[in-house]
Amino acid sequence: MGRFIITEEEKSRIRGLYEYVDESDTFLDQFSRIYGVPLEEISNINVSSGQTQIDIAKNTLMGPLKEVTLQHVRDNGSFDKVLNQLKSYQNGQIGVKGVMNEEQKLWLNDFIKLLESMGPQLVRFWKGLPQEKVSVKVGDPNYVPSTEVLQSVNSGLDRYSQGLSQEKINTTNDRTYDYKLSGGKYYYSLKGQNKWIEANGKGLESIKSKINFS
Repeated sequence: MGRFIITEEEKSRIRGLYEYVDESDTFLDQFSRIYGVPLEEISNINVSSGQTQIDIAKNTLMGPLKEVTLQHVRDNGSFDKVLNQLKSYQNGQIGVKGVMNEEQKLWLNDFIKLLESMGPQLVRFWKGLPQEKVSVKVGDPNYVPSTEVLQSVNSGLDRYSQGLSQEKINTTNDRTYDYKLSGGKYYYSLKGQNKWIEANGKGLESIKSKINFS
């Protein structure tokens, strides 16, 4: 039987995932070690649930996770390893038990879905392979078209939102709620919580008539 050899980098990652136990550990502590990014760089990531994929991407892949994500894509097999480790963490197979709350579990699930939708196209782009041709679903805030993803990679993920439905948010109308116009639909959320609920009935009419999104 041949010898099984792992690199020092993999040894370090394994030690971080399985051996590090601290009662004061947080969700971001463990997420940062799995993703391979310093905790200080992701301390301001919004991990609340209910965000669209575009919101999550702007908050992560266009921000503090941009460079490390591109590095994972460049390193053969690294992207898939990180994705699988995130899934294992989500399922409770690795990491410190009881650290991740329900809202963080929902956010992590959405983040994993985002990586799954983007990953294949990012890898194909980096390898110089032909890209898929897809149609853009206008007005769907959760849709991530691969053509736009590839354009974003070409510019370092800085143009990620090109071609997608634009969002307009009003946070100054009153002290209780924030309001959003996205894809022709109107939403409201408790101030600063970014948990958007689609407006209907009289609430919808009130937002249309009273809230300025210009």
